[in-house]
Amino acid sequence: FAYQHCPFREVTHAAARRAPVIRRIAVRLWPSARRAEQVDISAAGITASGLFGSVAMGWQDVATTRRGRTPSGRRRLVVRARDGRRLEVASTLPGFERLCAAVAGHAQA
Repeated sequence: FAYQHCPFREVTHAAARRAPVIRRIAVRLWPSARRAEQVDISAAGITASGLFGSVAMGWQDVATTRRGRTPSGRRRLVVRARDGRRLEVASTLPGFERLCAAVAGHAQA
């Protein structure tokens, strides 16, 4: 599950790779920088990446999964690990509903 190619996103990621402080500032000030841009699901777990960097969780590490809304009313999926790591996926990600169903199925198994 991933967004389509976007040249602006590529420039932002390139800047964050060159100056890691940009990544930390963006994640604190820009809510969409905390959201996953690419999510991969396997039998072992879930892996996501975005401007925040990357997060990998085994299904045994998942503490909660919750579908909800942002303060502005947009839908999202939040997956939390037992150690505090968090993964947030916006409903604008292509295949969002299929992703939610797959995460719920694996997390409950």
